[in-house]
Amino acid sequence: MKKYSIWLLLILSASTSQILAASNEFDGASQLNAIKQAVFEQKLTAADGAAEARYGISVALWEDVAMIGADFDDEVAVDAGAVYVYTFDGGSWVFQQKLMASDADQGDGFGGSISLQGDRVVIGSPLDNSPAGDSGSAYVFQYNGSAWLEQQKLTASDAGGSDYFGRYLDLDGDRIMITALGDDDAGTDAGAAYVFDFNGSSWQQTTKLTASDGITGDGFGFSVSLDGDQALVGAMLSDQAGTSSGKAYVFEFNGSAWTEVQKLTASDGAAQALFGASVDLLDNRAVIGANRDSGNTTASGSAYVFEHNGTVWTESQKLNVSGIPTGGNFGVDVSLLGNRILIGANRDDEAVTLPSGSVYMFDYDGSTWQQSDVLLANDAAWDDQFGFAVSHSSGRIIAGAFKDDDQGDQSGSAYVFNTSFTVSVIVNGLEGGQSLTLLNNGIDSLQVSSNGWSTFNEQLFSNEVYQVTVDTQPVSPNKTCTAVNGNGTVTNDLVVVTVNCVTNQYPIMANISGLAPTNTLVISQGQDNYPVTANGQLTLTQLDDGSAYSFSITQQPNTPNQTCVFTTAAAGTITGGAVQLGIECVINQYFIGGELSGLAVGNQVVLQNNATDDLSLNNNGAFSFSQSLDDQTGYAVTVLSQPLTPNQSCAVTNDSGQLSGDDVIDIQVLCTTLEYSIAVEVLGLLPGNWLVLQNNGEDDLIVTSDGDYVFKTQVEDFQNYQVTLFMEAQNPIQPCMIQNAQGQVQGEDVHDVLLVCELGDDLIYRDGFEDAPAIGVLD
Repeated sequence: MKKYSIWLLLILSASTSQILAASNEFDGASQLNAIKQAVFEQKLTAADGAAEARYGISVALWEDVAMIGADFDDEVAVDAGAVYVYTFDGGSWVFQQKLMASDADQGDGFGGSISLQGDRVVIGSPLDNSPAGDSGSAYVFQYNGSAWLEQQKLTASDAGGSDYFGRYLDLDGDRIMITALGDDDAGTDAGAAYVFDFNGSSWQQTTKLTASDGITGDGFGFSVSLDGDQALVGAMLSDQAGTSSGKAYVFEFNGSAWTEVQKLTASDGAAQALFGASVDLLDNRAVIGANRDSGNTTASGSAYVFEHNGTVWTESQKLNVSGIPTGGNFGVDVSLLGNRILIGANRDDEAVTLPSGSVYMFDYDGSTWQQSDVLLANDAAWDDQFGFAVSHSSGRIIAGAFKDDDQGDQSGSAYVFNTSFTVSVIVNGLEGGQSLTLLNNGIDSLQVSSNGWSTFNEQLFSNEVYQVTVDTQPVSPNKTCTAVNGNGTVTNDLVVVTVNCVTNQYPIMANISGLAPTNTLVISQGQDNYPVTANGQLTLTQLDDGSAYSFSITQQPNTPNQTCVFTTAAAGTITGGAVQLGIECVINQYFIGGELSGLAVGNQVVLQNNATDDLSLNNNGAFSFSQSLDDQTGYAVTVLSQPLTPNQSCAVTNDSGQLSGDDVIDIQVLCTTLEYSIAVEVLGLLPGNWLVLQNNGEDDLIVTSDGDYVFKTQVEDFQNYQVTLFMEAQNPIQPCMIQNAQGQVQGEDVHDVLLVCELGDDLIYRDGFEDAPAIGVLD
């Protein structure tokens, strides 16, 4: 006997104590008549297959890549082991590569377990003697686009002899969990599990897990499944409910450490059931095999489904089938993916009268798991062990038959099937007595008369399209049912289409006119508010036929301010059609005005707003333009014509802006009368002499020579001026006369005042210039 076979025998030949338990029994014929059978696609054997290679002891499938372990392959050394890689080319599975450990040695059992995900695979070598006899190891391979290359060898940091590290393992992303069935930390062969994490360059052991209540011989680690930060580890030899009744442990990673959170056992656990012989965990669902449980017959085997409700794991259903013989090993391996479970029964006699093995498929119908198919080898033979290892991905199933004798005793093989998926609907919204008819792809008809889960008769294979449509709608009352996700391509799971049925409704339509582009109007009914931002017709809401409605305007537009009113009745009852509400909006208008001051009596100023609206004003005080303006529009007040009698200059302050919800009353217009200069031209004033002029009896102007002079103080338009000689010339005395000395300012400076001075007698007699020649000299 090969040294590794002791662990296999624990699975295949446990005690057959009979346990009476509740079960789900299915009539295979009636179930299978309603579906497509899984289609056998290809049988795979090693091109270099040999007796006792045990090709098919482990299998893994990921999309179009399949891997098959042959843990006793002899290419490198006797029982060193190998893994065969195949790819699907669209028509068949083609051998790609044979993987072997770089340090392979006799009896290593490389390939005893495989976990494949994407471009990465981890392969167990549980009988590796490095660093101790049968301490075990595992190897990580990475696909580089053309070939699979060994990346790293993993061993336990505390490896010991006969630990069998690597017999069971699972890979998820950058994390691997590997069990060591023979670890002795909690007692001889109590078992352990090791966690390895990838740090970007290498895999590092980060945690060692053992059962909190582990004892000698529990076999903790006889199965393992890893899903993100959750792990499920089986201990099928635990004596929880009797000798080897079995148990499974749930662990969770909290970001820094792994913690055991719950122990799972069968609700009807019994001695020798081997609960935990196989496990699979995905999301909030777990399936656990008990391959020696007395389900329908003594020691025929069962599997248990557990669901996580967010707090605890609870057993939801026990799976077994009628007809499995004693020792049929139903549950020897399980594989969970979405709403489908595969269960291996490697000693089942479904195919031939002698045990050759089978794989059972269960699909979830929304409330329970139903057997949907049984897979058999088309060339089944006694003790092939078909179904000892199973895996599925993208609608395909691979099952190992490691004792197939095609290439010699226990040379082994593997079978690939393409399976179909059900197309189901979850119907919501039907009322009592109602029904509807659905079609899939236009031909497969399904009548549904109650809410919940219903399934079409015809199943589809992966990559086939589905299109669920409503053929007839429910009546009394009329409803419209819609398939929310009704079409697509079958991929990797059962198709579940949601069909929602709602009572026919009619729209409340609002027809809006006059709403400014930047504005928002709020229409309300009860607590429901409907903002409206554009003119035209829009749907406010949908109401069931016969419903009462009552709408009001709860917020008027305010940018700019507008007033909106209903032009139709705003309340009533829906009577089999759309309701049309009319609403008309008008922009609020405001006046532009202010205060005029300084306008001379009898004068007139003309103002203008926005270069169009003229306003003539003859009196000081408040004013307002006649034309009102829409809110939020601009205004700009200017003086169109200034006052002329007299000339005045009127200036506007706060002259422009934008209306903002009120009249403008702060424009100020101030008028001031224009002033002009009074100029005097002086002639005949002797050098050194001087005199003083005044205007209007003030504003002295000193004159010291001939030339032009201007009074300092200007005179307002239309005001009088009078230039007088305030102080005559005295040195010598000269008589001076003013011409044009007085008048009224008429819109310009006065320039025609003339002061003429003569020599006078004082100058003649003072200097003895009585004769004419002397006077001529002075000239």
